[in-house]
Amino acid sequence: MPITSSLIAKIVPPQFRGTAYSFEMVPFTVLGIALLPLASAMLGGILRSVHIFILYNLLIPFIAFFMINKILLLRPGGHGETELLERNPLYPKYKSRKSYLKAFLICLPLILIGLLPLIFQYTPIPSMFGLQNDYTFTELGLGFFGDSYVFDFKETTDGIVGPFGMGALFFGLFFPLGLALFFSIIYKAKTKELIVEREKTRELEKEFNNSLFQLGNRLGNGIPPEIVFAKVAESSRGLDVLEFVVDI
Repeated sequence: MPITSSLIAKIVPPQFRGTAYSFEMVPFTVLGIALLPLASAMLGGILRSVHIFILYNLLIPFIAFFMINKILLLRPGGHGETELLERNPLYPKYKSRKSYLKAFLICLPLILIGLLPLIFQYTPIPSMFGLQNDYTFTELGLGFFGDSYVFDFKETTDGIVGPFGMGALFFGLFFPLGLALFFSIIYKAKTKELIVEREKTRELEKEFNNSLFQLGNRLGNGIPPEIVFAKVAESSRGLDVLEFVVDI
């Protein structure tokens, strides 16, 4: 077992280990970013931006998803049973697709900002508004960044390549941010109230165990059940389990 996996197994509670195991990928991705320039120099320029895009935007997220899914499949049978979820009164809200539209409207501007370099270079939109395909920082009044181009596409014998500019790097960060926020907003809207109910259920289970222990002790001492339930209900005043005990 890797060192990080053994440490996670020792210090992280079981219910959070799936998330913790997924963070094992973080050191490798950061190390990869640091070593990419060296790898590119050693490979003689074979490593291009498209390879980095495939590695960090497709392969690594897929590997992380596979690892998390594998851990989830190891849960005990019956855990997260679908039929039990469908009985929850909040289930229609979980199945609702309204959150998709809300997330799309919020994240679309971020995704478009992330695609600005490509929009300026490969679409006629800039010319429709009388704009150039690229500007220098000096032309934008940001001369302290130097006189380089914002997007910095370069023409070669194979065609236009890039972007390589600092501005393209900055705008490009908005694309994965938009995608991440899209799914985050969706699943938060779907599961926010369900998670609250789940926490209430866990708390009820803890309280029920304590109340059940009291019931067993008092019944074992020969006290009549009617008196026992009344005493337990009195001692459970203010707890969520009180309603359950009173119903009994």
